[in-house]
Amino acid sequence: MRRCVPTLVLGLALTLAFGGAVAAQGLTLFISPCGEPFRAPVGEPYPVAAWFAKVDTNKDGAIDRAELKAEATDFFKVLDQDHNGVISGIEVSYYERAIVPEILMGAQFGLLDGEAQLILAQDSVSHGGGIPEPRRRQTVGGSMEGAGPYNLLGEAEPIMGSDANLDGRITLDEFLAAVDRKFTRLDPEGTGKLTLATLPRTVQQARLEDHGGGKRKGRGS
Repeated sequence: MRRCVPTLVLGLALTLAFGGAVAAQGLTLFISPCGEPFRAPVGEPYPVAAWFAKVDTNKDGAIDRAELKAEATDFFKVLDQDHNGVISGIEVSYYERAIVPEILMGAQFGLLDGEAQLILAQDSVSHGGGIPEPRRRQTVGGSMEGAGPYNLLGEAEPIMGSDANLDGRITLDEFLAAVDRKFTRLDPEGTGKLTLATLPRTVQQARLEDHGGGKRKGRGS
């Protein structure tokens, strides 16, 4: 009897090589609060701008909670490959290895040198304490591992971080609740709006922009 290869495993095999090549070919990476990746060639505007333009569906120059949750709902469907309403461990593994392989590759591509770590450490200690612009918006602190250098809150694993009851299964309700908490952290003044100009920079974005490897155009600054 011919053995069938599960679709998920086959998809992983076919995309691993592609994902690794993408990470190595001079692309910058932004990972949205719900974990969705956005990439752009080095020298082009950092892809936080592409994310913002996509999520700001009413084009008012701001992202509100409903818009952020709408993105999360759509991306949950991408992650839930068997469409059973739950993101399982194997689906998280697929995300890390095929959708955003940079999470596992990290420092191999020279993005996380000592200087970038120093930036993160300084901002983690000084955030909100009178550090000069633009450094105050470089990062809100977090992990230098996994997805940390590529997202606004320095989360090492933005998907598994949604597993509130730690049962290894993420429901849509858990996923949306996690995104809601992230919105609150990104909106410390309670305005109900996120603007591109006031978002913190990721560690990768700060490193690229401060060393001439990326354009600020598109951030509204």
